[in-house]
Amino acid sequence: ESWLQKLAQTLWLQNLTLIISACTTCAYYIEQKKQSVLVHCSDGWDRTAQVCALTQVLMDSYYRTIEGIIVLIEKEWLSFGFKFKDRYGMCEKLQEKSPIFIQWLDCLHQVVIQFEHCFEYNTRFLFDIWIWSHSMWFGNFLGNSNKERLENRCAQKTISLWAMVEANKQRYVNPNYVRPSSSSASLASFPPDGGGAASKHVLMPISDWKIFKLWDVYLQHSDVFWASRGPWSATQISGTERRAPSTSKKSTVGNNVMWVPDEWSNTCKECRRMFTLVRRRHHCRACG
Repeated sequence: ESWLQKLAQTLWLQNLTLIISACTTCAYYIEQKKQSVLVHCSDGWDRTAQVCALTQVLMDSYYRTIEGIIVLIEKEWLSFGFKFKDRYGMCEKLQEKSPIFIQWLDCLHQVVIQFEHCFEYNTRFLFDIWIWSHSMWFGNFLGNSNKERLENRCAQKTISLWAMVEANKQRYVNPNYVRPSSSSASLASFPPDGGGAASKHVLMPISDWKIFKLWDVYLQHSDVFWASRGPWSATQISGTERRAPSTSKKSTVGNNVMWVPDEWSNTCKECRRMFTLVRRRHHCRACG
């Protein structure tokens, strides 16, 4: 009860309601009223990106595919100049830190739950995007703009998060996805799980926070979970069959460092001692 009270005090679910409601309003005026919509918040890079990106998901079935959501994030977040470095707290200006991107992913998560048949990707895909974008392992999510990423040669020094997604695409495919055909008149024949309405290919989700589902996998993560959630090996990046890692501490793809995931190793690569419940993988006491 105390935990739920603290959650209510954050107004997280109420903020999700406001964002989704704004997106359904935009979709309604564009689709039904045939009117243009101007979206702009106080600074232009937080609520603007959230509302514009989610509205496009509601209106265009392409952005409900794995390829489409990658294009959307590149277009409306990365190329648009969303301040990932500031918002993720990767700089000294901690007052700029804010969970804007995870908030948008949670909004998308609520829509996916209501219209499961309409999305090629599952909620695990959204969670992994957040985990990996926050990890500072992938160059396309570093910095506050494309200008910074180009100046720091992030593309040459790191790999793209989307390479990881493409190499592991099958784990993110929703088995219940029904691909809309160009000749189909409506998706309403496939009842949405959460009770929202689908008119032609436009989704109109319910924006009442009382029916929202908590993102359990996000709320239940732990330090051990984080430590074992690292990037995959070079064999998975290249799309080849998953194999046990080499005996070296790290492998490389070109000049890019690729750390071997903790869960792939039963012994320390330095001292060769077996990991146990007490001697954790990410805290080898013999080697530091």
